[in-house]
Amino acid sequence: MEPVACVLNYSGRGRAVVFALALATGAVVFATPLPVLLRAAVLAWVGGVGCLALRSLGRWQGLRLAADGAVEVCDLDGTWHAGQVRAGSFVLPALTIVRWRPRGSRFDRTVLLLPGMVDPDAFRRVRIALRWEKP
Repeated sequence: MEPVACVLNYSGRGRAVVFALALATGAVVFATPLPVLLRAAVLAWVGGVGCLALRSLGRWQGLRLAADGAVEVCDLDGTWHAGQVRAGSFVLPALTIVRWRPRGSRFDRTVLLLPGMVDPDAFRRVRIALRWEKP
């Protein structure tokens, strides 16, 4: 399989999905019978994580994925970061999450892909590569 390259165009759709999921999580926490202080602390944590997710959503602008699991991701500054796809990438027709670890880093990073953000053919090829790639 040849490498896949795509340009990422984040829109309000992805932000709306992340916001709705954070809101739904907050509603579940609010409805859970916990002590008031613990519920407030968990709600604050959910809000903080949701804000971080919204902030980092548009962090990447390009993606190159090779058949062997090698990945290069371009940030907003135009700097390409090389790494390796990790176990835990998630593939559905309407949502794809590329989990990867940059070379020399201790922690994994993620790239969220939604239909409409990427060329349809490139989106299909990324999903196929992630389904068949064995980290």
